Amino acid sequence: VCSPISFTCSIIGYMASVAHQLLGQTRSAVLSALLLRPELSLHVRELARLTGASAGSLHRELRMLAGLGLLTRQEVGRQVHYRANETN
Repeated sequence: VCSPISFTCSIIGYMASVAHQLLGQTRSAVLSALLLRPELSLHVRELARLTGASAGSLHRELRMLAGLGLLTRQEVGRQVHYRANETN
């Protein structure tokens, strides 16, 4: 017997696994961190701590995802912050 909660958790775990396989570890971690919490605006070092990815890998992924319109990029002083693009 499958309860609705355990079924939902199972689906979420499966989708995370599929995303990891299709998108790669760094990209899926960035998308999970920002798209699931669109109110967050994070700079690269915060994302590195959160995802465990290196800053170099993150810079490359973040530029690409911002170029696709999935993320927005905002300069705040000397830091660059990224967040989910909620207008798309």
